[in-house]
Amino acid sequence: MTDRPVESRDEIELIEILRVVWKWKYLILAGTLVFALVAGVISSNTPKVYRINMVLKPSVVRIDRFGRRIYLDSAVNMKALLEAEIFSNEIITYLKTLNVKNRPGQVKFRIDAPKQSSFLKISYETQYVDTGIQILNHIPVLLQKEYAEEIDHFEKEYNDEIQKKIDERADIENKKSIRQSGIIISEKRLRELTLAIQNIENDNRRLVEEKVSYNKHSNKNSVDINLLYSSAIQQNLQLMNEYKMQFSDLLSRKEIAKLELKRIEERIRFVSTEIADLKKKNSNIKYIEVLQPPTSSQGPIKPKTRVAVLMAFVVGLFVTVFSSFFLEYLLRYRTRKHN
Repeated sequence: MTDRPVESRDEIELIEILRVVWKWKYLILAGTLVFALVAGVISSNTPKVYRINMVLKPSVVRIDRFGRRIYLDSAVNMKALLEAEIFSNEIITYLKTLNVKNRPGQVKFRIDAPKQSSFLKISYETQYVDTGIQILNHIPVLLQKEYAEEIDHFEKEYNDEIQKKIDERADIENKKSIRQSGIIISEKRLRELTLAIQNIENDNRRLVEEKVSYNKHSNKNSVDINLLYSSAIQQNLQLMNEYKMQFSDLLSRKEIAKLELKRIEERIRFVSTEIADLKKKNSNIKYIEVLQPPTSSQGPIKPKTRVAVLMAFVVGLFVTVFSSFFLEYLLRYRTRKHN
């Protein structure tokens, strides 16, 4: 029984509120529409702002013995550098040299450097897209100047390594030249030994034929002549055996020299590859890599007319409803006062 009066009062208050709203409905509607219209007009006349994005990546200056990439600097450090706005005056001066009319008074970037990544996204908001693109295009140049000392340091390290490798290759090529000369000399000596062995074989064949012919046609069996022939043939055989041993030893050394020459040539190719790789790395550290060139948003990011009109509509509705109740209160107060 005690709850009914409370519910009745609530119903009466709700009906009273609805009655007031209905009474001032035209004021509420007109006021809300005026707020939305004004917001729409202001938003339409506000200069349009575009966002220009660019993605940069510090170059890899070295790969350590564990295969990890060592960058010119971290993306986080570059982010702090750009957010400090130390390049603002330089950028404005650069735009002056280009006779850009729509120069900003201050250049401020929005930088995003995702964790555990090596790149950073640079965003710049401006009314003038062409000017914004020129500004972002100049960022890698400014960063290049900022890291000039570090680049020179790494360049010197690479140049020193390259020179060491060049000297090493020159020393190996000198060894190659010596081995090639040794092989040429060995081949010449092998030809000489081959010819000498052939001559000895021919000479022995001739001596045997002469001995046989002498014994066949001579009436006397001369022991001294036969002994002389046999001695000459034996000496030739001993000399031929010595030449063959020299030939075999020299041929073996020649094959070893060829294998060494092959290893030397492989080493030269390997060192040459190292030199080319070092030169490539040395050229890479001279640049801040641009993963995505400056690109403008498809449409303006500001002002957001729809959002502004919607917000104005809500605010206008709130203000006009409040005003309606205030006006209703004033009217009732005057009525009671007159009565």
